[in-house]
Amino acid sequence: MTDEGHLDPEIAAMLRREGERVDAPAGAASRVMERLVASIGPIGGGDGGGGASDPGPSAGASASASASASAGLAAKVVPYVLTFALGAGTGAAVVMQTSAPPPIPAASVSPAPRPTAPAAIAEPSASIASVSIEQLPSAVVAPTARPAPSAPADPPKVDEDAFVAERRLLDAARTALARGDHAAALASIDDHVKRYAGGRLVEEREALRVRTLADAGRADEARAAAARFKARWPRSVLLPAVEAAAQSP
Repeated sequence: MTDEGHLDPEIAAMLRREGERVDAPAGAASRVMERLVASIGPIGGGDGGGGASDPGPSAGASASASASASAGLAAKVVPYVLTFALGAGTGAAVVMQTSAPPPIPAASVSPAPRPTAPAAIAEPSASIASVSIEQLPSAVVAPTARPAPSAPADPPKVDEDAFVAERRLLDAARTALARGDHAAALASIDDHVKRYAGGRLVEEREALRVRTLADAGRADEARAAAARFKARWPRSVLLPAVEAAAQSP
């Protein structure tokens, strides 16, 4: 069991490939051999120097077989050992790459996004355009049309001629009463009733009637005329004179 079969097939194949492409520098083989001899003993039959006693034929045969096996193993191992020693960097790298498990990539942890600062609120411009009053457009105010003053309503037109005629009739009755002509006075009063029944001097006319009747001695008719006057004009300024005339004998 001294052949190449003791090595791992993968390592043996690697050593063979390295041995084919690596050239050993001068003196490297002798140094490797010295280390190998120091580790496994001398390779070969020895220097032949005998000792004090002769071991005999069987001892010599055993030593010869051991030396022969060591020489054969050295002949096979030395090239691989030399190649591996010279290409130690490459061999070690290959062995480490083959035997070591691939490193597990570290999980990349992305940093949490930093909160962004809120956008700055645009401040109002400090410079505000000032407008003077003179620059403002003048507002044109249309004058408010005032309604034309309405003409005062004309007072009811007074028929001056009718009023004068009324006054003339009553003046004639007074004149007749003053001279004691009671019939003429009552005639002028009755004429006023026919022509101006709703005239402006009706109150004055009825008061004159009571005076004329009382002065003519017609007391009952005078009191009856006074009662009608009071009923029609209870607050008349002529009422006291009318009542006094009706009460006279």
